[in-house]
Amino acid sequence: MPAISPSQDRHPFTVSDFALTVLSGFVGLFVVALLFAQDADPSTLLVASLLGQYAGHLLGLWAVLRRRQSSFGAIGFHVEPSDGVYLIGGVILQIAVAAAFIPIAQWIGAEGSTQALTEQIPAIRGMMPRVGLILAVALIAPVTEELMFRGLLPRILGRWMGQVSSFAVAAFVFAVFHLLGVTGENFIQSITLLLPQLFIVGLILGWQVMRRRRLGVAIFIHAGFNLVAVAALLFAPETFS
Repeated sequence: MPAISPSQDRHPFTVSDFALTVLSGFVGLFVVALLFAQDADPSTLLVASLLGQYAGHLLGLWAVLRRRQSSFGAIGFHVEPSDGVYLIGGVILQIAVAAAFIPIAQWIGAEGSTQALTEQIPAIRGMMPRVGLILAVALIAPVTEELMFRGLLPRILGRWMGQVSSFAVAAFVFAVFHLLGVTGENFIQSITLLLPQLFIVGLILGWQVMRRRRLGVAIFIHAGFNLVAVAALLFAPETFS
């Protein structure tokens, strides 16, 4: 398996490569939102925008890898059939992290959802938009984000720091990335809850990648984690109220 070690790269990745990958996602979101803005209902627009964002991230990453004469496999993208069992691990992780932060949420008096997306998802209607949402959040997002935050970014950071530090910083960037969707209401409370939760998740996913030297297990844990959240938002939104 390819090691997560930047010293072996013929063409080392740079911070600008990661920035391009991130920016491409938001360009994709903007383009899709423009295309669907006139005719699509809110549910279709939301799902299409998410798909556009992740497609943009993947396209940007593909462009980076092509420019560096590298490949997805070189940044750890390798999945084995046995990795699927770790979907259950992601489900357990979501439940455990949420339960662990309940006392903190009660202590700071946090109420309601922490991100705009968690407020929009329960309003999605129709089978196709819901299926599209589940695919986007529980399949495409984990693959995309693991490639970005456990594949590409640690290799960049590894040029200046050790492996453990690289994955720890990448976990923090991963957590901050998800703060972009935090709503203005109760902003500080939302960050207080969301940032440490996602940082912990990022550390666990990074540990799995360091241990196995590939992304397959982390992708399925991430998928299980997201699946619980999106299922709860769609079918039991009162959980987040």
